[in-house]
Amino acid sequence: MSKEEGALIGAPYSYFLVAKGAKGAVLANDINAQLQKLIADSTLSAISQKYFHGDYAPK
Repeated sequence: MSKEEGALIGAPYSYFLVAKGAKGAVLANDINAQLQKLIADSTLSAISQKYFHGDYAPK
């Protein structure tokens, strides 16, 4: 793990654990693409408001 990756572990909403390798890279790209869609259309903010009573979605 790089120093930069290690620094992200303590930050909320920063990472998912996926296997290294080709399948893990594909999965990580798919997850990131879907998260970007949820952020762009404010769905992630709405989910955050509903379940956590605050907007904790990344901007």
